[in-house]
Amino acid sequence: MHISRVIFNSDYSFLPSSTDGGTNAEPPRSRWRWPVIGALILVGGYVLWMLVLNLALWTGFVPWVVSGQHRMSRIHLGYDSAWVLWPTEVHVKGLVLRIDAYRYQLELEVPEGEMDVALHELLSRRLHVHRVDADGARATFRFKAPEGQVSERRRALFGPIVGHGAPIRDAEPPELPKEGEAWELDLENINGGFSELWIDALRIVELDARLRGRLRTRAGSLFAVDGGHLDLAAGAILVGDERLAEALEGTLAVEIRDYDPFSIKGREVLKQVRADIDASARIVDLGPAQPLLPESARLHLGGGAGLLRLDVDVVDGVLQPGTSIDYGTEALMAAHTPVRGRAGVHVRAEVRREDDADEGRLAVELCDLKLWRNDEAGDDDEEEGGEKERKRAPIFAPAIEASVTTSVTDLASDAFALTGAEVRTAKAIQLRELRALAGLSDRIDPRAGSASLTLRSTLREGERLGHRAKLSVENAAVAVDRTTIRLSGDLELRGSSGLRFGAGELDTIDLDVRQLAIRSPKGHSTGAWLKVTRGDLEWGPATIKATLEGQLDDLRPILSHVDERNRLIERFTDHDVTKPLDFKVDLRRGEDGALDLRVHHLRRPALHIEAFRRSRGDRSRSAFRLTGVRIGVAVDEHGDRDADLGADAAWMERKIAWAKEL
Repeated sequence: MHISRVIFNSDYSFLPSSTDGGTNAEPPRSRWRWPVIGALILVGGYVLWMLVLNLALWTGFVPWVVSGQHRMSRIHLGYDSAWVLWPTEVHVKGLVLRIDAYRYQLELEVPEGEMDVALHELLSRRLHVHRVDADGARATFRFKAPEGQVSERRRALFGPIVGHGAPIRDAEPPELPKEGEAWELDLENINGGFSELWIDALRIVELDARLRGRLRTRAGSLFAVDGGHLDLAAGAILVGDERLAEALEGTLAVEIRDYDPFSIKGREVLKQVRADIDASARIVDLGPAQPLLPESARLHLGGGAGLLRLDVDVVDGVLQPGTSIDYGTEALMAAHTPVRGRAGVHVRAEVRREDDADEGRLAVELCDLKLWRNDEAGDDDEEEGGEKERKRAPIFAPAIEASVTTSVTDLASDAFALTGAEVRTAKAIQLRELRALAGLSDRIDPRAGSASLTLRSTLREGERLGHRAKLSVENAAVAVDRTTIRLSGDLELRGSSGLRFGAGELDTIDLDVRQLAIRSPKGHSTGAWLKVTRGDLEWGPATIKATLEGQLDDLRPILSHVDERNRLIERFTDHDVTKPLDFKVDLRRGEDGALDLRVHHLRRPALHIEAFRRSRGDRSRSAFRLTGVRIGVAVDEHGDRDADLGADAAWMERKIAWAKEL
């Protein structure tokens, strides 16, 4: 007999059930019950979680967690609107982030963007963003400096940041947070487009740039950049409202290894940097860069339109071979009291490998150089032919070339090792065109002749520099006070110094004056010659020691300048003063600032002259003696003369001691 059971199901249907041991068939609808319930729970949970996250964004809970005064900085986070459709993907509009830290101030504005962010990590003081996509971002960055280090004029050009005061660094750094209390920021897969950057006084506008990479930082103990890459397609640099450069383009790749910003300071940070820069810009005018220069430099720039190219490779803070910076302009104007100038300029800095060692070289070429007295140039309303018109006549130097080389290519190093230098004029400079520089000393007025200069310095063993210089002068005429000096000749110097030129010596001084003529108000000499056959010079930071020996063939130029009344010359015949004389002269400058000139002898048979002069600032005392006729003359700091017709060697020693009392 077959017995059936009726089971009353939850849906109030009747289903027969067999009791004869047959297999029970599962109801077709109950098979999907738990999956449906699970799906409803997941959907409900997702909706609830999205509601919670959106409420956190809409109610300002997220900005409240991030913003406020923290131990290392003050942070403000805000946005116009934000929402999530996926737990980690946040859409945001009108985002503004402001940070006031110990060393910097930052404002970042993002009109619209997307982020994959772990919002729950905010509760553990960690902002971890897995992906950032944004366009049209604007950033203002201001470095903080100690009080008084940045002028108000320059600070006025900094970009404004709402709610932040002047970027002045506190005298003492803040107390570092304990482990676990510091905020961490980890921005991965950054893909940000920027339309404007404002870094201190430099404002980059019309910008088309895209930044990629990863930034990791922990307040007070960590900073790092991984795979940083900037593509620059366009941009212009302003200082204030004035355009400094335009047509910016290029790429920048940078890696900054993990480092502690509070234990590594200054240029030591550069040892953590690897960078590769390939960029160019067209300089519009260097005048706007004036506020960027130190006020102590007293240098004013203008013009300088030209192309700037950078190809820089840095590994662990060290410039690599192949690095070069090239800049050229047809008209750079510069003014430095009391001279103003204009020239075509080409500057090239490069790092190259020489003899298995890296070497840095800076070369500067000037062409069509023109110089004016700074206080006279530009007075266009001055009458032609007047005194100021004469002083406005510029110097023309067709070409001046200079270069220096160094073995130091480490940007983090304070050392500077000069391995070579060279300066030369490609064509002789006309001395009459040096009148523009007469303002350097109203007593000096170059009137005629030409000069050319070559200077070479090379590295020697023992960290010494060897120097060799040659100055050639042809038919020069220079007025000093009321005396005119005419000469032609060559001066060659050879010596050495330390790498910083703080101390050194000249072991060879060769002076060959082929024609010397000195004309003073009461006497003159023409056709004289002067030769220095031996000379040496040593100098230190505040000291000078020099000795010169040679021959002079005519004494009248010196006597007529020393004694305007010609009383000394009247005591000699032409035969006495026009025969060649040997001379030996010492020059000493002590650390106290006193300058001593000692003429050991001007002599020939039957004539011997010795002299001494001490000067200190504008004051001086001097004495000289003619041994043959026993005449001595002493001149005090007021210009009063004391003559002695019986001057002997003891008299000279007393007068030297008297002069040294000055």
